Amino acid sequence: EFLLWMDPANYGGVKGKLPSSIMCGEEGAKQKKKSRDEEDSEDEDEDEAGVEEDDGDGETDEVEELIESNWNIMQYLPQTASCQKYFLMIVSAYIAAVYHSMKEELSRNAPGATPVKRRGGSQASQQAVGDLSALPGMISFSQEYVSSELTQNFFTITRKIQKKVTGTRGVNQPSEMFPVLPGSHLPLNNPALEFIKYVC
Repeated sequence: EFLLWMDPANYGGVKGKLPSSIMCGEEGAKQKKKSRDEEDSEDEDEDEAGVEEDDGDGETDEVEELIESNWNIMQYLPQTASCQKYFLMIVSAYIAAVYHSMKEELSRNAPGATPVKRRGGSQASQQAVGDLSALPGMISFSQEYVSSELTQNFFTITRKIQKKVTGTRGVNQPSEMFPVLPGSHLPLNNPALEFIKYVC
């Protein structure tokens, strides 16, 4: 449903679910529609009885389980100081946050939803010229998320990595922490700096 793409070897996203009508064919869709109509009449009776609403926590757990991450670039970070784990955590959190924002924006702009009057002339909306297919709310959410929550997470994680690296004994040079993989020809000496560069 949502994909963060860098190149064919580096991408992640939320797996989408195909509608059952596509998987079962048209005949299965007719049967589903018939059973849905019956369920709707039962649901109306339950709604009148005062069934509590779901708070949405189940959906958050589902999204985290559906996140698919394939980041080859992560393999070039050292495992020392949990750099790879932090990389995956930050990128997955960003994917989940933007996905939730996108779903919210789509539900607000759904057919039949009451339109919201937007105030014009704000600096954020003038700067967000990016992809025309992206939702305006998603662009502003991404900018806000990166400038606030993600930045704070970067500072905290960078400090943790730096503390672990300086406290690591038995390693003479910081460059010895980095894995030697095909294509790793640059001398890398600072795990915290490389972590920030790779995530950005």
